[in-house]
This record gives sequence, structure tokens and C-alpha cells, in this order.
Amino acid sequence: MLALLFALLQPLACHTVDSDWIHGQDLAKAVPALATIAPDAKISPSPLPGQQRVFHVPELQRIARAYRLPGESAEDICFAWATAVPDRKQIEAAMQKTLAGRNAQIEIVESSLLGVPKGEMFFPLTGLTLVTNQGATMWRGYVQYAETRRFPVWARVVLTVTEQHVVAAKELAAGEVLDKNDLKVENYQGPLLRETYLSSPEQAEGMKVRSMVRAGSPLLELMLETPYEVNRGDLVNAVVENGAARLEVQALAESSGRKGQVISLRNMRSGRSFHGRVEEKGTVLVVPGGQFGLAVEAKKS
Repeated sequence: MLALLFALLQPLACHTVDSDWIHGQDLAKAVPALATIAPDAKISPSPLPGQQRVFHVPELQRIARAYRLPGESAEDICFAWATAVPDRKQIEAAMQKTLAGRNAQIEIVESSLLGVPKGEMFFPLTGLTLVTNQGATMWRGYVQYAETRRFPVWARVVLTVTEQHVVAAKELAAGEVLDKNDLKVENYQGPLLRETYLSSPEQAEGMKVRSMVRAGSPLLELMLETPYEVNRGDLVNAVVENGAARLEVQALAESSGRKGQVISLRNMRSGRSFHGRVEEKGTVLVVPGGQFGLAVEAKKS
């Protein structure tokens, strides 16, 4: 009696799965009597890692009948993912991949001890808790496994980076277009910051400052924007092209735009409004639908 009870309490030796679904071929390996089920037949969704999907004898009998098979299973069978606790080298490698080019030093203080399925590990910057000092911070990631699933992993880490930051050499006014004299480079060593700081003056030269920046402040990508080729109030050459014919009319820009954008313009002689696509600084190509009206106005003038 004790031997029977002990056997009943023993966990089943599970077969491993490596897909979102338990297929016919998986059942066939576990139950030879079901070997003629189509290999790609979807029998049941796979369990979550750390859990089991148990097929009890009555269920196996129903499956056999559904596929018109005479064989039966004499015992329950189960399926589970093969899992392993990720080692710290694996975790650090995934973090370094995210931080490529950041010259980062990573000290893993603590990490998840749950077994994870086999797959590629990711630690996106969006999973990093905001760093305010040199202390350890939480970084959440995941393992991509099967076709579509993710299994969470985490680690508490101390992250230190050594890199260059472009900083404002003087106070920068909103709308100011930068040149090299407005910028300088300083070395930074400290906690990893989630924001993307500029590391080379070439990234900022010719860009426009969105809002005022104090002298000595590091520049973020989001602080800058590409300046307009045409600004509202500029006088531009509005060009109409029709085959080999080309007509130019001076126009006033009623809106601002960058290369490729469509802006509103006004014929300086007639006062009529039309639209044009910015080609380069000071030049706009009249868009289809506006050519006829502009040409007529130009001829009248």
C-alpha cells in the first residue's frame, strides 16, 4: 500500500516541448499507439514554463477515438518546457548587446533564480529603472521563446558608463542654429542614463535648439530639430515646370517647411495664395493643382 501511495505522489517524468503547441508528433513520441496522428496536428496549447500539461488516460482515449485509432494509453503523460536558471554571464551578454558602443561596466548584484526556457535574452532600455546615483538599479528583460512568447527575467545591477557628452559652451536661445563655437565636448563617467545624449559636435552643428539651453548643459537629441529651409515670411522663388518650360515667380511664404514638405505661399503681385513643395533654401516647386492658377497670375502680371 505504501509503495502504491508513494508511486501516486511521485511527479510524472514529462516530455519536453519547444513550440507554442503540443503537436501530433509530440504525442506520437510519448504514446506509440498514437503514432499515426498527423505530425503537425495541433493537439493542445503548450503549458507555461514551470508548469505541466498532463494528458490523463480518458483524454488520451478520446483523442484516439477522434483520430479513429485503436490503440490506448495505459498511463497519463505530461509535457513541460525544459528550463534552466540563466547564469550571470548570459545576462551580462544580453545587457552589453543593448549597450553596444556605450563603454559600459556592468556589475550584477542580484538576478532572477527562476528557470527560463531556451531562447534569446533581451534587456531593453525601457526595462531599466531610472538611475539617479551609483547604487544598484532594477533592469527587467525577457527571453523570447517558441514563436511568440516572452518569459520575464530581471537583475539588479550597478551600471557605469564612460563616454563623451556634447554640452552647450554658452547659453543657447530657443530657435538658435548651432555652429561649432556653440559647443564643446566633456568626458562623462557615471550611472547609465536612459536619455540619448549627443557624443559628437557634428551631430549638433546646423541643428536648431527647440528651447533655451543653459551653458554647460549636455545636449539631448530631443532638444534639437532640423531647421526649416523656408521660414514663414521668407521671399522665395516659386517654380512652375511643364515639360521643358519653366516659370519662376517671387512669392511670400505663409508657413514654414523643410525639404519635401508642402507649404502655403502668396503671389506677391496678385495676392493669390497657392501651395508649393520645398526643394531647397529659397526655392519652392509649385505642386500639381496649383500650376495653372499661378501661371495665369504670372502672365497677367
